[in-house]
Amino acid sequence: MASTETYSLTGDFPNQQCDPEQLTREIELSSITTQLEYINVALSDPDSVDVVFESAISAPEKTTLDGIVAAHDGYGIEKGPDIDVDGQEQGDILYRGESEWERLPAGTDGYVLTTQGPDEDPVWTKKASGSGSGDVTGPATHGDNEVPRWNGVNTNALQSSNVTIDDSDNISGAGTFNGVTVESHANRHIQGGADEIDGDEIDIDFTPTNYTPTTGTPGTDVDHLAAHLRGIDNELTAGSGDVTGPGSSTDNAIVRFDGTTGKIIQNSVGILDDSGNISGLNNISGVSITLSAGGTIAGNISLSGGADGGGTGALTNFTTYNGVTIEDHSARHEDGGGDEISIAGLSGEAADAQKVSVSKNSGVTVGTRSTLNFIEGSNITLTIADDAGGNEVDITIASSGGGSSARIIEMYADQLDNPITSDWAVDDLAPIALDSNNSGLIVRLFDDTTEEGVGFSLLVPSGTTNMKLRFISRAETAPGTTNTVGLKLYERGIPDNAAVDAWSAGTQLTDISIPTNENWQYDEQTDTIANWGLTADQVHQFELTRVNPSAGTELSGDWVLLAVIVEFS
Repeated sequence: MASTETYSLTGDFPNQQCDPEQLTREIELSSITTQLEYINVALSDPDSVDVVFESAISAPEKTTLDGIVAAHDGYGIEKGPDIDVDGQEQGDILYRGESEWERLPAGTDGYVLTTQGPDEDPVWTKKASGSGSGDVTGPATHGDNEVPRWNGVNTNALQSSNVTIDDSDNISGAGTFNGVTVESHANRHIQGGADEIDGDEIDIDFTPTNYTPTTGTPGTDVDHLAAHLRGIDNELTAGSGDVTGPGSSTDNAIVRFDGTTGKIIQNSVGILDDSGNISGLNNISGVSITLSAGGTIAGNISLSGGADGGGTGALTNFTTYNGVTIEDHSARHEDGGGDEISIAGLSGEAADAQKVSVSKNSGVTVGTRSTLNFIEGSNITLTIADDAGGNEVDITIASSGGGSSARIIEMYADQLDNPITSDWAVDDLAPIALDSNNSGLIVRLFDDTTEEGVGFSLLVPSGTTNMKLRFISRAETAPGTTNTVGLKLYERGIPDNAAVDAWSAGTQLTDISIPTNENWQYDEQTDTIANWGLTADQVHQFELTRVNPSAGTELSGDWVLLAVIVEFS
């Protein structure tokens, strides 16, 4: 049944403050073993702090609890001052006056709370407004010279815009006027446009220099485009040529006669560029071609001579063909070349040993070599066979045993289980405490007059052969001579789909030697899991207790345990 110990926040706590989490920690680290349920801090009368346990605590535990409360220096919950101001109403403001708390009655609608600086009371003041009497509201921010716009229909709110009028009355930022883009609307004025301009109505002040119009006097009454167009047309008509060309042509294309009349020319695929280079031609026959140094010919060349250079149509003094040096171009067929040869596409075997890029798990290339050498390492066996039928070399890599990785579990004092029920091998807890030499460490204290213990549960990994136990401990008080501490380890298995095993009778461990100081000592012992009575791939529960040593002089006083470390291998 729950038991409550009640304390006064203002009467029992030294600074009238309580931090429930800190107080809980202090109780758990004390010698109080009764299970704490919760702590409740009430700030209203009677201003109490309730410490609730699962059951009634003993008189010594009550004394310990009183001491913890009396020394508690938490800065958590504290009782605030009692404030009682006459005449409070909803909307009032409470502020600190010159000597006591004061009430500022609710202000008039639309007024704002205004402070007047140090040592002055706050007051309600009328919200500042412009000098105008209108009710139009504007945006929170806007750009300089921006033209305001109504924001919505039948509203009194304005919004900003992208249109600006500068101090010289220049308008900018407008996309269109009445649907017309100001900066780009020439297409509206051309033939067929929405706002077509009549060419005859364009006033052009232009005096031609390359022809004389047949109508009007240049620069005087030749003021319209139609007159100039007539003059140009008349000038072209007066020409004496009788050759006609195509409707369109290709820039730099070679002109050809179309037919045999000598009056019609046509386009061609041959190009003669501004540097004198000819391209686009397929076949040239009946001519002798001499190229200048660096000159090239693109396309096919048909020869009447022999391939060995003999005859009348032989190629001589050629160094490159389509940019390829004929006598020396093997680099083009190598790795990374312009015409790389794929080894996979060749028949038979390459005459030279080929290189292979080798990488590890990361994919980063270790090296590129023509030979791989497999080396057997520790506990590794290689079997290599030449498979002629499969056109491959088979390599089998196998483990020859040993070298398994160890699993290490570290458990510190506050992580160990508390054997406080009859379901443990020994129902007596080694209490948790702060280390007396270094309060930053949490430890377990094992008494020398009774068998006390701590517990832990572990899964024994599959394939495990051995279990090593390591202890980090010291004497609470340095002995005058070397002493010993006896330990016993109980265990029980928790099998799959079966009842939990009974606790073992306990295994007496190797005594721990305690030197004549209070320094931390590291001790360990190893045995097979069979000798420990363990089953691999199964959870086991353990309880470690202090007992009489097998030999030597037993340590008088507490044995201090910082951590238990278990290593499976």
